[in-house]
Amino acid sequence: MEKFLASLPNRPQPLLVRISFTLLIMGLSALVQVGVFHLTGITGFFLLLPGIFACGLIFDRGSAFLATIIGLVLALYVTPSLAQSSEQVVPLFLFAIIGFAMAFVSEALRNVMERLIKAERTKDVLLRELDHRAKNNMMSMASVLRLQARVASNPETKEALRSSASRIQVMANVHDHLAPSSPDRSVNMKQYLDELCQKIEEMRAASGVTIRSQTDETILPEKQALPLAFIVNELVTNSLKYAFPGSRNGIVEVDLKTDGDVILNVSDNGIGRGNDTKAGVGTRLISVMVDQLEANIRYEDANPGCRITVRIPSAKLVKIEDAPPTFEHVR
Repeated sequence: MEKFLASLPNRPQPLLVRISFTLLIMGLSALVQVGVFHLTGITGFFLLLPGIFACGLIFDRGSAFLATIIGLVLALYVTPSLAQSSEQVVPLFLFAIIGFAMAFVSEALRNVMERLIKAERTKDVLLRELDHRAKNNMMSMASVLRLQARVASNPETKEALRSSASRIQVMANVHDHLAPSSPDRSVNMKQYLDELCQKIEEMRAASGVTIRSQTDETILPEKQALPLAFIVNELVTNSLKYAFPGSRNGIVEVDLKTDGDVILNVSDNGIGRGNDTKAGVGTRLISVMVDQLEANIRYEDANPGCRITVRIPSAKLVKIEDAPPTFEHVR
């Protein structure tokens, strides 16, 4: 609708322009009507009505009124017998009534379209402002948690605060990649995950581990993009915490491919995943997010290291949950 409205001339147009184009449009409509009459023998004025509607839509109802009068004149000129037959008075009268009614309808239609476009643009501005404020609030929360982590004396408390700050950061970052005007507020996953991996690497710079991100151009709705980003955050963070003991160097790779299904691979060249690994909050959070995406997850040895694959079947990509991500099952 917006593109169609943009193709129409701005209003109001100069009087001479409106009259000239109204004459042109109605002349073309009359030529088409005459051509149909010669080809088929069908009489009437029905092909003049689109011209009247177009004049009202492009300009205003005054132009459509003029188009209706021009249509009546053309009808009488093309078929002079109409003026001599009392039986044709009713069709001419009905044509005039329909033409004048069309003038009001076409102008009203354009006014409605203009108001809808204006309302849509206003909504986009408000959504962007809301996203900006929500992001700022979450960034402030994350900053407070990181500050608290710096002064915490207990290592477990320090790590818990840092992990909580990282999860809030994931939610804050999504607002930078939303497209508010799209129906599902779509997210460019390449930009989102590349930025997420870069921020994790900056926060864990002292670990000596490099994070590499290779992501296809993938667009997902927010309600699927955010759970997937949570999974990436938890898997990468777990690799940094457990796969490279003793401050050893290493590489963590994040690979997102779209080939019908959406396939996420997170791998590292660390010590691998032990059989006695206990499920922490991060692991349980991953399980919740995988269930929400209706995906499946597989852990396997990478020799060296570990590889985790999350696959979202193509059939599930259109099944967007109405509720936002929740963490009520994480205990």
